[in-house]
Amino acid sequence: MTEKAEPAFSSVTVTNAAGNRVGDGKIAVYPHNAQELHVALQPLAPGVYEVHWQRLSADKHQTQGQFSFMMASN
Repeated sequence: MTEKAEPAFSSVTVTNAAGNRVGDGKIAVYPHNAQELHVALQPLAPGVYEVHWQRLSADKHQTQGQFSFMMASN
């Protein structure tokens, strides 16, 4: 996908293992790459997190997906 992302029509949800959201839900286009979306997260405790995303580009092309990541303890 080479078109600029449209944050008003996109979503990113980050949840912890209990299913609680850990992001503020405010999506922004990354200033150095208009194809990337970013969402602010609260400080994360060790554990597994899931990201569900849906992206609409300027040309109305929609993509979606999900992935997991793990925060390890120190």
